[in-house]
Amino acid sequence: MITRVAYESVNADAVEIVQQLQTHDPLIQQIGLTLKQEIETSGFDSYLYIESAANLLAVHLLKRYSTQKFLIREYTGGFPKHKLKEAIAYINDNLDQNLSLAEISAIAQISPQLFVCTK
Repeated sequence: MITRVAYESVNADAVEIVQQLQTHDPLIQQIGLTLKQEIETSGFDSYLYIESAANLLAVHLLKRYSTQKFLIREYTGGFPKHKLKEAIAYINDNLDQNLSLAEISAIAQISPQLFVCTK
């Protein structure tokens, strides 16, 4: 996941995550606890939820723990309304399936990063 996010967001060849043994990161802890609860209560049928959280974790690790400071591109204003409508329609039409960010982003023709980097 981190590799994919790095290739889509920064110069992936220069990425190195530094191990932080003495650092307590509340966001990493919260993502972990949330994923644990989701898996325990919903099982692995929440693939989209789990993938989204993993994507968020990857972006956070790149922004906070990389040996080099990168400016990860952030998107403002969201994506065009017609692409949002296409994504929502696809989700609604496939609620019985275990969807992934990759599938939804392909339908909307945008990067999966847009789902976690939009302000």
